[in-house]
Amino acid sequence: MSQLKFVRRVLYRLKRRYGQPLIVIDRTTTGLNIQTGVKTIAKVGHDVKRALIFPASIQTQFFFDLAYIAAAKDFSYGTQVEHDMRKVIIDRRDLTLEINTTHYIIYKNKRYDVKKVEDFELNAAYIVTMQQNPAAERSAVFNVKVEDVLTTTETVST
Repeated sequence: MSQLKFVRRVLYRLKRRYGQPLIVIDRTTTGLNIQTGVKTIAKVGHDVKRALIFPASIQTQFFFDLAYIAAAKDFSYGTQVEHDMRKVIIDRRDLTLEINTTHYIIYKNKRYDVKKVEDFELNAAYIVTMQQNPAAERSAVFNVKVEDVLTTTETVST
């Protein structure tokens, strides 16, 4: 048995047992109307029916302002921010695009920015490190399928 077949078989079993849906958002085009100042961004959502999503690891970072520390040594202020970081394994066959750090992911109605993309064994999948971004807009994603059937007996007149 070749290694690639073995890796794909293991991925398939893990996806069937533990896979969860998510949406990879790709910003395709942006436009700016110079007269009105309106910026339009076209986004395409790529559904992934089953991705392997690992538990979140919370990382705390502390930010402070150096100007206050230099001016008044006994006074300083800052803030602590907790980042929700997750790893995801996405099978290459489930995604029609090459994922990179310009994309973002919607998982359980939360937006995650793609921070790092690595190749899984034998290029069978992507290992994506994503970070939750609660401040960013989540733009609702709607999957719409429109069908209309015309029979040959109907006529169209203008």
